[in-house]
Amino acid sequence: MTPGLQIRSLSKVFASTGRSRAEVAALTDIDFDVQAGEIYCLLGPSGCGKSTILNIVAGFERMSSGEVAVGGQPVSGPSPERAFVFQQPQLFPWLDVWENIMFGPSVRSASRSGARERAESLLAATGLTEFRHHHVYQLSGGMRQRVAIARALINQPSVLLMDEPFGALDAQTRIAMQELLLSIWDRLHTTILFITHDVEEALFLGDHVGVMTARPGRMKFEVPIPFERPRTVETLTLPAFVELKKQVMVALREEVRPGPCDV
Repeated sequence: MTPGLQIRSLSKVFASTGRSRAEVAALTDIDFDVQAGEIYCLLGPSGCGKSTILNIVAGFERMSSGEVAVGGQPVSGPSPERAFVFQQPQLFPWLDVWENIMFGPSVRSASRSGARERAESLLAATGLTEFRHHHVYQLSGGMRQRVAIARALINQPSVLLMDEPFGALDAQTRIAMQELLLSIWDRLHTTILFITHDVEEALFLGDHVGVMTARPGRMKFEVPIPFERPRTVETLTLPAFVELKKQVMVALREEVRPGPCDV
């Protein structure tokens, strides 16, 4: 089976800037696959290059060497086939919920009837049907992120890229959003690459979890997640879940050291 996302020997060196004139090696020989229809969560210490990987897959950043392919096709730049959800929802404040979700199909001149049907389905899936005519400033943080997820999915991307999308939310809302994402994924089975600093979140959401070293980021190890779906908050209390969380946290702690924010 062709992976939904394939990364081989990926390296990234940022050019010299400022007075030091020293290049910065962000990533070295990154290798992993995300199978079509699975959720792959990527963990690592701050500054290890997790967000850089996401930006390269999205086509926002060029790799220094290596190969990145989606559905067997090399990535050469941005594409609606790779949708991005940021930590802070990137919504248009002058548009309402419905208009934000429909923005992509409108720009692409996609079939209005098909897009409207998908938008209605996504509104229902995200619990936003009654808020379709609300503007961004009228929504909570969690609701804004739901709009951002719906807007990303309406274009039916091959891969959904998520950069700590729930990191700015309070604990209760974060858990609710994790469960929401799983419920949407259970319906659509979109391939997802999910970046997070939260070990529990990664183990709860992912089919596989990749753990990276400190900068320059390398793949330290990958672990398949053995917990059956559907998962609920009760999954977090299973002895096997707690033990796996402990193992991953110990591995991450070996990599933690004071340093700059993510590259």
